[in-house]
Amino acid sequence: MPAQFHILVTGASGGLANGIIQALLRAGIRVTATSRSKEAISSLSFYNQVEFKEWDLNDSPVALYNYFGQPDAVLHLAWELLSDLKNPAHENEILDKQKMFLKNLIDGGLKDLTVVGTAYEYGMKSGECYETDNSEPIVPYGNGKNLLRIYLESLQKQHSFCLKWIRLFNVFSEGRKGKNLYSHLMIAIESKQQAFNMSGGEQIRDYMYGEEAANKLAAISLQTEITGIINCCSGSPIQLKDMILKFMSENGLHIPLNLGFYPYLGHEPMQQWGNPSKMNKALVAAQKNFSEFIFKTTVTSQ
Repeated sequence: MPAQFHILVTGASGGLANGIIQALLRAGIRVTATSRSKEAISSLSFYNQVEFKEWDLNDSPVALYNYFGQPDAVLHLAWELLSDLKNPAHENEILDKQKMFLKNLIDGGLKDLTVVGTAYEYGMKSGECYETDNSEPIVPYGNGKNLLRIYLESLQKQHSFCLKWIRLFNVFSEGRKGKNLYSHLMIAIESKQQAFNMSGGEQIRDYMYGEEAANKLAAISLQTEITGIINCCSGSPIQLKDMILKFMSENGLHIPLNLGFYPYLGHEPMQQWGNPSKMNKALVAAQKNFSEFIFKTTVTSQ
C-alpha cells in the first residue's frame, strides 16, 4: 500500500461517513470526500483534514475520475431516500444515477471500488446469511442496491477493476435526528418520556455500534485480497429488546420499554444475522498493511 494511498469517500455527510473517514485518516490515508453540499459536512470533525469536492449525482457529467484527483480507490456510501425503503425511486431514478456515476469513474480509470450494500438484499431469508445465499430483496431499496451490484459485475467483463460489495447489517448509532432506532431512543430518554414505544422486541438481529461498523468498512475498503460480496456484521445474533437494554446498561441510561406498541414490520424476517467468515478474512488482509490498533477492529468470533 503506497504511503499516501488516496481514497475517495462518497456520501460524506451520511451517518457512518464521519467514523469511516476518521479511521482512514488514522491510518495515514489521503482522503477526498464528496457530497452534494459543502454546508452538510463543513462542521464535521474531519472537514479540515480532507480535500472536499462538491458533487451532486444530478449534475451534468464530467470526467469524474480526473475531477476527484484520480483516486487509488473509491468507497461509495452515497444513496438517497434511506428513510423511505419502499419508495419505487430506489429501483429506477436512484439506480440509474448510481449506474452513471460509477460507470463514469470506471471508464475514467478507477481500479478499486468498494460499495456499501445492504442486508435487505437477502430479503426474508431467516437465520444466518451467507454471501453465497440467493439475493431475494422484497423492498425497492434492497432491490435497487442488488441491481446495482449485478450491473457492476457486468462492467467487470469490460473493465479490469476490483469490486468489493459490502452487505451492511444493522447499525445502532447516531444518525439524522429522529430517523433511526438510536435517535428515537435518545429522544425518548432526553425528553424524559414515561416509556420508549417499540415493537415486541423479540426479533433477532445482527447489531453493531457505529464505531465498530465504521472501522470495519474502512478496513475492508483498503484491501483487495477478498472481493465480491462481503457481509459486514457482528455475527452475534441478539434479540432487539436485549440489545437496547444492554446499550442502556453500558451507558448508564434507563427508560422502561413499552413492548408491543408498534407491530412487527412485514418486510423483515423475525430472525436474520450475518456470517462473518469472509469479513474476517478481509480484516486480516487489511491488517497486513495497517495494525489492528489503528483500526480498532478484531475478527468476529463464530
